[in-house]
Amino acid sequence: MTSETLQLPLGTQHQRVAAPASRLRRFFGGPELLLVAVATVVVSVTLPLLRGLAVHENERDAIRTLELFGGEVFAGPRTSLSGLGALMESSPSLNRRLPDTRLFADGQRIFRHGYIFCLDRSEGHEPELLAWPYSHGETGLGAFRLGASGELYGTVNRAARWSGPSRAPSATALAEAGGALNWRRLTGGAR
Repeated sequence: MTSETLQLPLGTQHQRVAAPASRLRRFFGGPELLLVAVATVVVSVTLPLLRGLAVHENERDAIRTLELFGGEVFAGPRTSLSGLGALMESSPSLNRRLPDTRLFADGQRIFRHGYIFCLDRSEGHEPELLAWPYSHGETGLGAFRLGASGELYGTVNRAARWSGPSRAPSATALAEAGGALNWRRLTGGAR
């Protein structure tokens, strides 16, 4: 058996081609891995914070929207309106101030920024404006109610009792639940 020597032309450098395993080792041991780790931590910390901020902003917006509706519903002759759909139709100023509202097919409820709004005129109870999240935890947490007196109440709605179009609060349910829901007075005052 003879051994042959490979002759390279003069001036040619001998180059080694890195094996795939050694490239992988360099990636996992180099700065690239550090960048991937930092990006993963930033994303995993930032996304829940952003979701929490969005939920909080939806809740604040729900309160502002209830107050806008309350100024119209509980002011003078508008108290005879059957629902928020009729209110939106009869109030050009509300349409200008709340251009991004959507009316449910029943004409009674309105959707805006993750919350559902309705005017509850249950018999035997004072009329109240109600707001609750469309999807508890995703679009909001708390539920809110505003009466003709201008008193605004809120509850954390921990058990997601009110969430979505099919689980709306009513004055009767609110009265039956009483203090068990920990309704807190948020603002108050005679209108």
